[in-house]
Amino acid sequence: MISFALFGAGRIGQVHAYNLKASHKGCLKYVIDVNGPAATELAGSLGAKAVSSEIGLADPEVEAVIIASATNTHAELIRASAKARKAIFCEKPLDTDVARSRAALDEVEQNGVPFFLAFNRRFDPEYGALSRALASGVIGKPELILITSRDPEPPPQEYLLSSGSIFRHMTVHEIDVFRWLTGEEPVEVYATGSSFVYPELSHGPDTAVVTLKSSSGVIGVINNVLRSSFGYDQRLEVQGERGMLQVQNRESSKLVVADRSGVRSAGPQNSFIERFAEAYKTELDVFISNLCSGSNMQPDGHDGLRASLIAECAERAYQTGTSVSVPDSDDFSSSSRTVVLDG
Repeated sequence: MISFALFGAGRIGQVHAYNLKASHKGCLKYVIDVNGPAATELAGSLGAKAVSSEIGLADPEVEAVIIASATNTHAELIRASAKARKAIFCEKPLDTDVARSRAALDEVEQNGVPFFLAFNRRFDPEYGALSRALASGVIGKPELILITSRDPEPPPQEYLLSSGSIFRHMTVHEIDVFRWLTGEEPVEVYATGSSFVYPELSHGPDTAVVTLKSSSGVIGVINNVLRSSFGYDQRLEVQGERGMLQVQNRESSKLVVADRSGVRSAGPQNSFIERFAEAYKTELDVFISNLCSGSNMQPDGHDGLRASLIAECAERAYQTGTSVSVPDSDDFSSSSRTVVLDG
């Protein structure tokens, strides 16, 4: 049984911790978090110990880590874990900065450790069914991909200030979906947005639309909203030359009430934890299975880096009001600059 250390005792860290226990394929030995009481509480509920990162990474019994901490800590923890020769399961994105992401992956490559980037949509049963149907050729070549991702309520200001713009912490998921479904790289990106929730902050928009175009002409349209009043809105549509594929929202209840006042049904589920519960279990199982078999990890660091680089291009398109060409190389010459958004 593989022994794990977990970085991050927040919501997503707890999801991975309890999924690990339920899988019976791994053992959580340590929980590491700057919030000591949170780490102690989670560790205590799972028979683990709350320790410092130094202690956790120095233990030779720990074979793998789960990085589920704040986004702006990912790169540092990836590098430290790679130096300690631990296999790495990392929440998206790699980091808020492409240059730091590249440096972290260099450390991973130099130490030859397995690395998995947790883009959960790839492991959702319905998204997976759509991907397989598209690959079967049932609708022919894809021409237009429409992706909707809207959170039911905005995160705290503190989260936004540490996680980068909406393009870096949210759109990055949908960018990966576009790459995954098409098997192509976007070559051009355009973005626009508005700030309705926290207009006083300079973190960028909370309502955004991003348009991607691949070299073969496939167009992707992504809309992200941080405040959707009716629930966690997750929809996907692919228009092809011979038809269309769709994934609709999962309803929070199957109950339909019909009376003289009308017909009423439930809205979408309320959070990403509910909507992608199966995906979170599956992606961790896949990571452990690949680790045990020595198989290549997928999605890997390259997928994470490409998605982050394209997200940075979207951010710049938003800032400049013009389309931005996406570089072929993972080395984006201007990526080391910090982009300051005007809201």
